[in-house]
Amino acid sequence: MRRPSTVGPSVALVAALLLAGCSASEDASPQTPATTAPAPGPDPTPDPPAPPPPAPPEEPRRPSSPECPTEVRSAIAAPVATQLAAFAQDDLDAAYAVTSPFFQQVIGRTAFEDLIRDDYPELIGNDGHRFDECQVLGRRGFILVGVRAGAQETVLRYDLSEEPDGWRIDGAIRAQGITLPPEQLA
Repeated sequence: MRRPSTVGPSVALVAALLLAGCSASEDASPQTPATTAPAPGPDPTPDPPAPPPPAPPEEPRRPSSPECPTEVRSAIAAPVATQLAAFAQDDLDAAYAVTSPFFQQVIGRTAFEDLIRDDYPELIGNDGHRFDECQVLGRRGFILVGVRAGAQETVLRYDLSEEPDGWRIDGAIRAQGITLPPEQLA
């Protein structure tokens, strides 16, 4: 004779308890109709952008670096002063003559005139200039120059190279965001 299985009723009892537990936990929460939730997607309202990092503290203005003693500063400033005086007189030949051999190899005389007239028109007929910070790294020199044209001052960073016949201009770029302290023009 076959003995009745107790597994069946045990499984039924466990299943009933599980369902009762689920039913009890469902009863504890408020009843809401079953709906299908949309699939998660990008948030329609993006997070606001993170605030910019705090600005670094302003560094105090420094005088010329120790690498640029007075006699070197004067030697570096001389071709720049010559060029700016030539620009003031609209003498582009004289302005081109103080550029370095490298500069002249890369930029011919006609291209130089186009560059100045198109990109640096404030240099032509300028009202004066003044020198500020100077630095020398090996045979390279750098000097900040304020060039006045009317009520405006453009600050340029001149790059120069030391050649056998003295310092020559390799180029100049606008020094964006730099304002020189007030003082007399040269």
